[in-house]
Amino acid sequence: MGNLFRLINVYYDLFESFKKILYIKNKLIWLLLLSLSIFVYSFYWYVNKDAFPYFPKVSNGWRLIFPILIEILVLFIWFLLLKQREKLIIKELQEILQSKQTKLYDLRKLWFSICVDSDSTKYLEIAEKIDKVLNMKDKYKSNFSLDAKQFGLWIFHPESKNRLLAMFMGICAGIIGLTIATGTNIYNIFDFFRNNSFWSLLALDLIFSIFIMFAIMILKLVLLIIFEIFVLLGDKLDKERAVSKRRSRIFINQLLFFYSLPKPKIRIKNLK
Repeated sequence: MGNLFRLINVYYDLFESFKKILYIKNKLIWLLLLSLSIFVYSFYWYVNKDAFPYFPKVSNGWRLIFPILIEILVLFIWFLLLKQREKLIIKELQEILQSKQTKLYDLRKLWFSICVDSDSTKYLEIAEKIDKVLNMKDKYKSNFSLDAKQFGLWIFHPESKNRLLAMFMGICAGIIGLTIATGTNIYNIFDFFRNNSFWSLLALDLIFSIFIMFAIMILKLVLLIIFEIFVLLGDKLDKERAVSKRRSRIFINQLLFFYSLPKPKIRIKNLK
């Protein structure tokens, strides 16, 4: 299986890795980091009316539009990075495969047909073998081995969910207590709804929902970048394994995607 594991690593480096765009001289990376920094500051500007630029008379609804515009800018730059990565992948594959195909799907399919020395009807069998080998290696690994999974269990263990939930509830109670101590009460909420019309509340709710949606997308983006930066560290922790489970799962998923059933022994006619 050594050759197959090397093939999995090659596939990941060619198709899935972000190494092609994560380099210092890439201007889009610096633009992304700059826009992320501006986004963080825009949120601070939204909650602090004394922050620069100073516009204390602007309502919270209008102030929230600025962070949303920065969010759109961040996501647009990330989209440009993804397109840049796709172009680099296509260019590299065209050189490796000596092909003039311009679509990533066609190049990926061609790569599998050439590099996986087997018919597409046997991809399911190969995927099952990879899964079986990974499970056996995990079952019979050394007790003194350190991998990314064990390292993650040190940070969070499933049995600690109740304790974490209790801590979270305690933090929420503390925040509520501090809020009450500052003089805020339930009547402030009633006054807020009383002093705003239905349409203004609807517009504010829409703007805030858009902000939350984009913020979640940006959070996923940041986590992805952090993960890709530290993925090499995880590979170094897993020295005893020829390939990581994550890369194997990605490879298995593509095998199943291109898997095709054997040709039927009888001709199937189209039903009208």
